[in-house]
This record gives sequence, C-alpha cells and structure tokens, in this order.
Amino acid sequence: MVADNNLGRIWEGRGVRAFVSHTSEHKALANGIKVGLGLCGIDCFVAHESITPTAEWQVEIEGALRSMDLMMALLTPDFEKSFWANQEIGFATAREMPVVPICLGALPHGLIGKYQGLDGYGKTATQIADAVFNAMFDADKLKCLAKEAFVIAVKYSQRYEQSNYLAGLFSKIDNLTLEQADSIAESYNANSQLNGAWDFRDRICSELTRTTGHLYTFDHNRYRNRVVRLER
Repeated sequence: MVADNNLGRIWEGRGVRAFVSHTSEHKALANGIKVGLGLCGIDCFVAHESITPTAEWQVEIEGALRSMDLMMALLTPDFEKSFWANQEIGFATAREMPVVPICLGALPHGLIGKYQGLDGYGKTATQIADAVFNAMFDADKLKCLAKEAFVIAVKYSQRYEQSNYLAGLFSKIDNLTLEQADSIAESYNANSQLNGAWDFRDRICSELTRTTGHLYTFDHNRYRNRVVRLER
C-alpha cells in the first residue's frame, strides 16, 4: 500500500485515479488527455519526460501504479518497444486493474490483447478524453468508476459548457445511490455554474428521480430552483 502522505504528491487529490501509460515522445498528448479527463472527475497520472528515470522517479511511478483505479495505455507504434510502458502494463494486469487501450497507430498486444481498443487515431486530446469517459459507462468493469467520476465532475464544474456536457451524460447512468444523487443535488444547489446551466437545470430532477426511484423536485416555495428529495 502507498502511504497516505505520499498520495498528495502523486495525485491531485480528487477524482478517480487513472495511470496514463505512454512513451516519452507522446507526453504532450498524454497531458492533453489528462486535462480533458480532469474536467470529467478523473485524476490522471502522467509520468515524467525522462526515459531513464532516477530512483526517486521510479518510487513515484510505483506509488501511482499501486494506488491507481484504472490504467489507460496510449498505444502508439513505439509503445510495444518501450521497456517502461510494458512494465507498467504488466503491473496493471498483475493487479487485475481495468485497462483502457487507446489505439493510436497500434493495437492491443500481449497481456492487454484481450481488451477492445478505443480508436484514437487522428483525434485531438479533448476528443480522446471525451471518448474514454463515454466508453467507461458502457464497460461493466468501469461503470462504477464512471459514476463516481461523474459525481465528482458535477461537484467541481466550473463552466456552464462543462455542466451542460455533463447533463448529456445522465442518460448513460442506469442507477445512482441516494448518497450519489444527494451529492449531485447539493452540488447543484451550491454551484451557480450548475444551476445556471439550462440543460443541467432541465434534466436534474427527472434524471435523479429515474436513477434512484425517489422523487426529486424543485422547492419553489423556500428557495428558487433549489433541488430537494421528497421523503416517501
């Protein structure tokens, strides 16, 4: 296990933890994906640029591998020949962690050959991040992580555009716990970038009701557009 006092150095402190395995030549793309997924509640670890890491760098890599929730592998043509990338893949499969292969000129191979690759060829980092997050809702091993990330993304939404994008993902969620739904409602009530976003406002009550079986509605009598859950 990784000591708690080291996790703050490795991860940014919130969100589902995703280790991005890549070759050093494609660090810029990895960083772009990290930014895009950060808006979706996924905290990505992107390794340093050095191809020959120092001992301290290796400790940080190992800490990220031990504390991650999933791995994303950027399968570029040079990936298969990378000693470090293949070590990271081996670590993830040994821990039985879910792996999302992103095909960027190469296909899943070796220990991750059993996974269906996500086509990222010719796409921007933002488009890849969007495709990864959407795909997570459709994968049995990743659904729970996707919902957890969604709740976090809602809480920290910083723009109307981001909030409306998240509203469109409600339809991918089959169910939420009351704790998750109440968290979304509380975030909506406290965050003007949520309650001021038209798409999110239009969908929140019906979607929370659908995914929980409990009635969520606007409390117009006490607070304008405040979402509340009615007790049965």
